Amino acid sequence: MKNPGWFEKIAGSLRSIAGKHTDLTPASPDIFGLTTTGKRPANEDSILIVSTDAYHLIAVADGLGGHAAGDYASNMAIRILEKEVTSAFHDKMEIPEIKAMLRDIYTKIHEAIEEESTGERKGMGTTLVSAIIRNKEAVIGNTGDSRAYLVHEKVVQLTKDHSVVQSLIDEEIITEEQAINHPLKNLLSSSLGGASFQVDLYHAKLVPGRMLLLCSDGFSGYMGVEEMVSAAIMPSAEEIVRRLVQSALENGSEDNVSVVAYRS
Repeated sequence: MKNPGWFEKIAGSLRSIAGKHTDLTPASPDIFGLTTTGKRPANEDSILIVSTDAYHLIAVADGLGGHAAGDYASNMAIRILEKEVTSAFHDKMEIPEIKAMLRDIYTKIHEAIEEESTGERKGMGTTLVSAIIRNKEAVIGNTGDSRAYLVHEKVVQLTKDHSVVQSLIDEEIITEEQAINHPLKNLLSSSLGGASFQVDLYHAKLVPGRMLLLCSDGFSGYMGVEEMVSAAIMPSAEEIVRRLVQSALENGSEDNVSVVAYRS
């Protein structure tokens, strides 16, 4: 049994954002996001949900560089992302144009974080996985090791981690099993504001019943495929997310845990 103080710390540190168009048809998307401090002293993750008539925007950012810097960097990334998408998006955009827009926005965020990385915030950075969803199609951008998954009867990881261990896996130097406890598992090869920066872009179709899930590594590192598939059948995105976050904590996550789910 967990001690009461630990539970109160978790419950007291929850920040959630829910977005749901109640004025749409019953087939309208169900979206919910939750971020928790977990066993860490502070929460350096940030999440975003924006719903408009033209699109839905969801994101998870995991800050780097210590509490003061990490929290600032992840919030900065989320704020700039929301502002720039709101300004640049128009409903006639094709998928390649949305990808190009996201690439430009990620570059702007990277440069903005670099510019403010001074004093106590020197060396700060953040991961950022985001999705712009329109007409049951999603364009996903990713830098770092936060992830995007498609979940239905199986789990498909859409993004590839920008990490040292992922590079070692790609080069067949280590296996995925060896990567789990590798001493370099938390070392990123790319981040917003970091010495090395790249953004990967993806396109996914969201058929009815299929869930798009964005998360930080405090979730993905402690969650099995079976648990994700089992949770995905729950009635609402809120129930799914709350179940998954609690499961990650019960499975031993000692990091901040953040999850945003979109289900059409």
